[in-house]
Amino acid sequence: MNIFTELKYRTKVLAITATVFILYGNLCRLLGIYFFWESLTVGWLIAAVALLLFLIDMTRIRKQAGKKTVWVKIGIVISCLILAVKMIFLFVVPHADAYAAAKEYFQTDQAIRAELGEVKGFALRQTGSISISHSRSGETGEADLTITVKGSKEFKDYSVFLIKGYTTPWKVIQIR
Repeated sequence: MNIFTELKYRTKVLAITATVFILYGNLCRLLGIYFFWESLTVGWLIAAVALLLFLIDMTRIRKQAGKKTVWVKIGIVISCLILAVKMIFLFVVPHADAYAAAKEYFQTDQAIRAELGEVKGFALRQTGSISISHSRSGETGEADLTITVKGSKEFKDYSVFLIKGYTTPWKVIQIR
C-alpha cells in the first residue's frame, strides 16, 4: 500500500485546500481579482497545518511498519515551532506601533491614494520582522513588513521599511 492511501482523510483535504487557496491567491495577484487576497496567507497557514498532520500520520505509519520515528518527530517539533511563530506574527504585529505607523502612512500618502484609490483596508502577510532595542536613552527599532493595501480601485502588496529613533516615532523610510 502506498503512503497516500495510508494518510488520513483530514490530511488530504487540508493539503488540497491549501493548494487551492495558494493558487487562488497567486491568481488574484496576476489577474487583478480583488476578492479574498488573504487566501495566500490563509493557504500557507493551512499548508503548515497539513504538513504537521502529514508528519503525525507518518509517525503512525512508520510505527505500524516497525520503523524508527525519531526524524519524523523532530520534523513535528520544527513544524510546531514554525506554526507558532507564524501565528504569533499574525496576532502580535497588528497591535505593534510600527504596523500602526505603516497603516497611517498608506492612508495619508497621496501617491498611494492616486494609485489604489481610497484605502479601504489592510491585510498582513506572513513575512516581515520587527526589531526593537531598549536602552537608557530610550527605544530604537527597525521593521520590515509586507502589507496588502486594499484600495477602492485595486489592491497591492507592499514591503515597507520603518525605523524608530530614540526621540522619534516610527517613520516609513522605504516602500517597495
